[in-house]
Amino acid sequence: MGKQAQKRRVRQIRLMVIPQPEAGTRSVIDYQGEGTIIFRSTAGPATELVCGKCSAPLVVGMKVDQIRNLVLRCKRCGSFNEALVN
Repeated sequence: MGKQAQKRRVRQIRLMVIPQPEAGTRSVIDYQGEGTIIFRSTAGPATELVCGKCSAPLVVGMKVDQIRNLVLRCKRCGSFNEALVN
């Protein structure tokens, strides 16, 4: 299978938007770097976790279990996304 075919097979998972957690109750990742991708791995599955509000990519190429129970704040729209996928 060529690289083009592999790129088309990325599984995209839309995260659930939640209200801002109260201070000290949850681990919130508020990324301040370039772009919107908070975590990236080339060793993991072809999975992309995207913001539940604006569809910005937040996590690329990682297993969901690696980020479970974190709250990811989208840099593009400011939404809080629950990193808990069944």
